Amino acid sequence: MKRLIGLGIAILGLWSLPVCAEAVNIAPGITYEQMVRPGPVVMHVLRASLGEASLAPTVAAGGARVLDMATLPAIVGRQGSGGSVAGAINGGYSLLQADQGAPIGLLISDGELLCDPWPTRRSCLVFGTSGTPRIESLGLRGTIVGIDGRSQTVSGLNRPRLPGELVMYTPRFNPATRVRDAGRQVVLSHAFTEGMKLSPGAEQVAEVTAIVDGMVNVEIPADGVVLAGSGAVESWLNQRRVGERLTFRFDMVPNLGPVRCALGAGPRIVRDGRVSIEAEQEGLSVRLNMGRQPRSAVGISGDTLFMVATDGRQPGYSIGIDLAELAQVLVDLGCTQAMEFDGGGATTMYVRDRLVNRPSDGQPRALASALLLLTTGRLTDVPLPNPTVSGGGVAPGTPDIPGTNPPVTPVGPGGTAGAGELARLGVEPAELTASVGETVPIKVTGLDAQGVAVPLDLAKLSYEIGPAGAEPLGEITADGAFVAKREGNGRLTVRLGDKFTTITVRVAKSGATPVTPDPGGVKPPTNPGGTTPTPVTPNPPAGDLRPGQGVKREPVKVPEGRRKTLDGFENIKHWRLGVLPKDAPAKLELVDN
Repeated sequence: MKRLIGLGIAILGLWSLPVCAEAVNIAPGITYEQMVRPGPVVMHVLRASLGEASLAPTVAAGGARVLDMATLPAIVGRQGSGGSVAGAINGGYSLLQADQGAPIGLLISDGELLCDPWPTRRSCLVFGTSGTPRIESLGLRGTIVGIDGRSQTVSGLNRPRLPGELVMYTPRFNPATRVRDAGRQVVLSHAFTEGMKLSPGAEQVAEVTAIVDGMVNVEIPADGVVLAGSGAVESWLNQRRVGERLTFRFDMVPNLGPVRCALGAGPRIVRDGRVSIEAEQEGLSVRLNMGRQPRSAVGISGDTLFMVATDGRQPGYSIGIDLAELAQVLVDLGCTQAMEFDGGGATTMYVRDRLVNRPSDGQPRALASALLLLTTGRLTDVPLPNPTVSGGGVAPGTPDIPGTNPPVTPVGPGGTAGAGELARLGVEPAELTASVGETVPIKVTGLDAQGVAVPLDLAKLSYEIGPAGAEPLGEITADGAFVAKREGNGRLTVRLGDKFTTITVRVAKSGATPVTPDPGGVKPPTNPGGTTPTPVTPNPPAGDLRPGQGVKREPVKVPEGRRKTLDGFENIKHWRLGVLPKDAPAKLELVDN
């Protein structure tokens, strides 16, 4: 196994004299402190002694469903049992799907298995039933067996299905399966009684109640699951019959015994007390080349858990940190094991009743998961040191309202821009859609506070393509065009100094149009008679149809005498132009044919 050992030794001289605010006791066993180092770099550190009986770490999903996302204050505000939230930090990566985000990596909350360690065996923070933390590289093995004794591997749980895979969707995923490609889906009911959870190592028995073919959003039964597959696995799915009883289970690899909660992200950055950047082994080598960024990490020293959030992308306040520097910080804190969580605009830390860091997006970003510290002890009312945030938490001089996050307008050291000064960046298109291999020009303009264009040095623009932790969706050419490289959804952030704008990016397969399935879902018909029900197919998207996607119909023929000319297109004043979203670039003009 390749490891990058010892990075950070050359920077010890620069990083040896941190300026630390005095640590504040937040609750029994929990302290919070800020550290400022040359750069400047501002770091926020939560230290939790898990030997304290009143303290319990827990992992929370973004919402009630796996695809739900919420800001860290909202996730904290939703926590209803197990004690008060003394502190929290953002969790793992997510893959955007329209307005929702599928977690990337293992997710176990309160013993319930929510997502598999996808796409590879990356580092996971794991808590057993004893509460002792550990960092492991984990896999998940799923199997399902039919009445004929034939077994089939289940490749994934509650995440996008790749070609040739069999993926299982539980009620915690979403009301419907949100499939993106044609295939076969088998609905299994009666797997769970009320209050029952899908847990690693537990065997479940369920009954086939429906079989649906095509690119269909199938409703997930409240007491069951849906199997979705294509390619080679369809031969196994084709053998299933309504009324058949199937047995399935998921096992952790390696088997760690009962797991109370787990959160996957990566890469590992500290092993056995030494800097060890293992991004290449975990398929995250792109993270090595991102330089100084806002970053989040978690470290372990015995039964002490460290949560570290580093602000960045804000010259004059905090420029961020690279992986080697972050790893060295955790080693200096005494950690023997450590791993990185999601970073960039996702980096957020919450302490007691507010956000304590300054998110680089200007306000908290919606998250797919978070790590929370719960306490049944008394929260202190000691003032937090040097609050760094006037928004995204509670503004100075106003009442503390847990869970609020008013918007923040990011500005540089000079304060708010005036007339004729750069206040924000305008980017066209407002939403970038492309197919793999396609090149889309990007137009960036500078605007002052009144929306008037100001001169812009395009050579100083920088571009960041998300989601973090995954292979880039594409690249930006020297003349500022986006070249689509792989299918998926994410973000493109255009930045100049402390000013930035983020737009959504959707990349479809080569030659295809990006498709967003109807999230409402189609309830599959049940058929106790044992025959395969008629597939129900939603309205197809624009473009050529694919097998299972819909039905082509002949155009409606209007009798000659019934036709009526709506307009001769001779005068443009009779026409009006409307766009959605409102800021999408568009124009209406009359041209000669």
